[in-house]
Amino acid sequence: MLAERINKFKTALEERKNDLFTAAAIVLIAIIGFGLGRLSAIYERKTPVTVEYLNDTGTTTNAMTSNKDENTGFSVNNTGIVASKNGSKYYPADCPAAARIKEENKIRFNSAKEAEAAGYSASVMCQ
Repeated sequence: MLAERINKFKTALEERKNDLFTAAAIVLIAIIGFGLGRLSAIYERKTPVTVEYLNDTGTTTNAMTSNKDENTGFSVNNTGIVASKNGSKYYPADCPAAARIKEENKIRFNSAKEAEAAGYSASVMCQ
């Protein structure tokens, strides 16, 4: 009787081999995806770059907060040089590469000297 049940189980297993393989593949992919998602949460986020300049009184002022439009929250200075707070290169404001930087990551400078003083270097894409 036990041998008969084992034979039934083996034949059922053989008939459903493809379905079991598919289910195992789906479960494995789900576990890998979950693990990669958790792994990405472990890594530290980059700290944003803070650009400061000396004002008339001789004290430093944060350029990211002092030049923001009250309505939009974006920088008022829309000319000159653009950089990403997550990157290391700066671009002319009219460069196509500058247009690809997300607005919330953009840092704007009045000149290349100002961008270089903040630690950025010129990009070779738009010269």
